[in-house]
Amino acid sequence: MYGAVVFSSVYCFAYGQAKQLVLGRNLRDLKQNAPPIHKLAIVGSLTGFCTSFVNCPIDLIKSKLQVQRNAQSSQGNYKSSVDCFIKIFRQFGVLGLYQGITPTLVRNTIGDMFYFGAYEITKHGMANHLPDVVSILLAGSLGGVAFWTFIYPIDVVKSLMQTDHPRSCDRKYKSMLDCIRKVYSSEGFRGFWKGYGVCVLRSVPTNAFAFLAYEYAKDILRVSY
Repeated sequence: MYGAVVFSSVYCFAYGQAKQLVLGRNLRDLKQNAPPIHKLAIVGSLTGFCTSFVNCPIDLIKSKLQVQRNAQSSQGNYKSSVDCFIKIFRQFGVLGLYQGITPTLVRNTIGDMFYFGAYEITKHGMANHLPDVVSILLAGSLGGVAFWTFIYPIDVVKSLMQTDHPRSCDRKYKSMLDCIRKVYSSEGFRGFWKGYGVCVLRSVPTNAFAFLAYEYAKDILRVSY
């Protein structure tokens, strides 16, 4: 939970900074007009790339805890997220916390391009036809669906690499491409889409209300971006 709070804060901050950097003076017009698609793509990609360095350790710890089955696990007996963080850091240093950084960067850089792009375009497109709350909820839902639809296979690869052995010499997957080859050879294309339906269904309400909270927080704090 704490990781989600930290990441959400960094995520929103990075998105705002990316919009300021890319849109510049046009930022004031954002409430009335959606910026060009290519600029939205740049904003999303910048946000995803930068936040990956915070996202990767958080996802790694979450993944390790999810697959841990017993105290004799070869990956360690992690009693909590803090315990997991400390043990990985002590054994493998900072680099140990970035196991799976390559697919995380690829996933977020591409995924956030579609995520924020779909959100902004839908929100502005519906602004004159629906109440603000409804348009934000709809846009947030579509943003979440767009994100997972375009990057789900990469997320599967990321999860496999992060739940692999923490010691590099003992890992099943030596690289992102190696993981892709092995999944495809054993399970075919279906191996990259396991759990997609549940993930997308879950993302609809999650992202709808996340963006609603984001927009209301901006209004309360009187933030222009």
